Amino acid sequence: MHRLEVVDRSQVVAQLGPADLDDQRGRLQQVWGDAAARFKLWAEQTSRWWPHRHSVSGAPGLAVTFEPRPGGRIFERTPSGAEHEWGEVLIWDPPRRLV
Repeated sequence: MHRLEVVDRSQVVAQLGPADLDDQRGRLQQVWGDAAARFKLWAEQTSRWWPHRHSVSGAPGLAVTFEPRPGGRIFERTPSGAEHEWGEVLIWDPPRRLV
């Protein structure tokens, strides 16, 4: 299980690496200033920006899902329907906190 929290841009660069962030720069730069938009993109629209090569399956077109509640799953679903669990949501408090 991984602990996930909403982080600032410098932490995203450190975790994903500059090349991966460059792939997503246009979409991410539009939301840095607004906490609600950042939270929504990070936790509710993860599939829009998550690099598929940083997943269990590596499958292009996968969906990343955070079930929006404490105890919810964090998982990927491949286009063929296979699911791979990544972790569990411990705290869901939009837009302030996701653990």
